[in-house]
Amino acid sequence: MSKTTTANQLAATSGSEVVASICQEILRRHRFLLTSHARPDGDSIGSQLAMAYALEALGKDGHNLFANPDGGDRWQPLVAAFLTANGR
Repeated sequence: MSKTTTANQLAATSGSEVVASICQEILRRHRFLLTSHARPDGDSIGSQLAMAYALEALGKDGHNLFANPDGGDRWQPLVAAFLTANGR
């Protein structure tokens, strides 16, 4: 889909067309910055890590940004330990 695709056009396409479009865009690019919502929970962090691994399998660079605007770092030590244990 082009950059001029509107939300209405996207909503009018079938689910498989949307997925195909997303896949095409991923394949066209090399570097990705992955992030999520404020104060990420375990599901959010797991999804980010899974996407980074999928991108890596495609030969892409996926960089995770785990942001907590409130300054809390509840998950950072766990994520750091996971990444270190898996050679990241």
